Order: sequence, then structure tokens, then C-alpha cells
Amino acid sequence: MAATTTQHISKLVEQCKTDFDYSFLSGTTFKWSSQDKCITYPQITSSEDFWTLLHEIAHAELNHYDFKLDIELLSLETQAWIYAAKTLAPRYGVTLSHDFIEDNLDTYREWAHMRSICPDCTQNGVQQKTGTYQCLNCKCLWGATESRDCLS
Repeated sequence: MAATTTQHISKLVEQCKTDFDYSFLSGTTFKWSSQDKCITYPQITSSEDFWTLLHEIAHAELNHYDFKLDIELLSLETQAWIYAAKTLAPRYGVTLSHDFIEDNLDTYREWAHMRSICPDCTQNGVQQKTGTYQCLNCKCLWGATESRDCLS
């Protein structure tokens, strides 16, 4: 980003709100709601915050919806980061950091990995359906929470 001042970022945010026909709502986290057609975002004070807003706009532009399987979430997140970097960022004269994107995707990869660990033998299992896994090693079945937090 040529100038990373808060004022410049604020102008970019306001331009996004004008350019896209979605509701934009101040909140505590970044989130796209396909049901409400609403992008929620916290205060944006850095380039990274703006990149994340572009990522949420990308979800909206790509008509992303709620996922059923963990692998679907990983795919949706990857698609949104690619669209944000290759389509939206140039529109606003910014370049997204590849490392920033990979760090964000790593959080989802880690989340999916942690959910797939068998509680009995600690080997990886396979998701059978939403929230249900089976171990490839010991055949244990378990359910995972719907939380996107690895610690839950």
C-alpha cells in the first residue's frame, strides 16, 4: 500500500462500502453472513485489517455460503483469499502479502487438523459428515464442536 496512514485506510474502507451492495456492520470480528448479505468488521487501522475486509468482500462476491464439511471451509477460505489478492486488491491499489494470506489459511488448516485427531489413539480420522469423524487406525467415532476455535 502506497500510504498506510489510518486516514488513507479509512478512505479505502468507505470506498468499499460505496462500491459493493452489501450491508457493512461494525462489530468485533470480520465475518461474511450469506444469510444477511452483511459484512461485519472491527475498527480497521492497518493494511492487514483492510486486506481482511477485502477477504470478507471476496466471500460475498463469490456467493459463499455456510459449509457442511471442514474441507469445504478450507476451499472457501482459499478461494476468497485468491479473489481478494488477484481481483479486489488491484482495484484499490494494494498488494496483499502472500505470507499474511498463508498465515490466515494456516489457522484453518490447524483447526481442521485438530478436529480430525482421534481422542483414543491420536491418529488422524476422516470426516464422515458434518461434525462426525472416524479414525482410520482404531475405527473410533467422535463428534467435533461446531466452533471454529481449535481450543474448543
